[in-house]
Amino acid sequence: MNMTRVLVFSDSHGSTRQMISALEEQPSARYALFLGDGAEGFSELAAAFPDVQFYAVCGNCDRVCDLPMFRLVSIAGRKIYMTHGHTEGVKYSMGTLIKQARIHGADIALYGHTHISSVNYIEGLYLVNPGSVSRPRAGRAGYAVIDITESVIVPFIREL
Repeated sequence: MNMTRVLVFSDSHGSTRQMISALEEQPSARYALFLGDGAEGFSELAAAFPDVQFYAVCGNCDRVCDLPMFRLVSIAGRKIYMTHGHTEGVKYSMGTLIKQARIHGADIALYGHTHISSVNYIEGLYLVNPGSVSRPRAGRAGYAVIDITESVIVPFIREL
């Protein structure tokens, strides 16, 4: 059975040390997704890990950012909606995020902004927030891991 491992980071606020540690700890990861607030440091990671495919979006604290506010990527046959979450109001409700992910036919919706990690499954849609890789508001700093096979999606949070 082929498995594709995806790492998801958010809210680094310029600190790449933890993301480097996570990428070194997860050598089987083929993708790394960044959900904003620290996008300027994320491009350095792509150069340091050439075997990993990187995708990123802007966050509300990314002042100079030419990345999109949201992105739809296809990985291992699954559609993933990526956003920082501030434009979808994720601190108050998941409604807009769910609506946008469904409009785009996503299997997984990734968001950050709250600095609080969570994994939920609502009516066929995985909602994953990796928390903050450098400044958590609850618990420890961390990131999300999503393992994708032909038949299953398994998201979980990994603490640093």
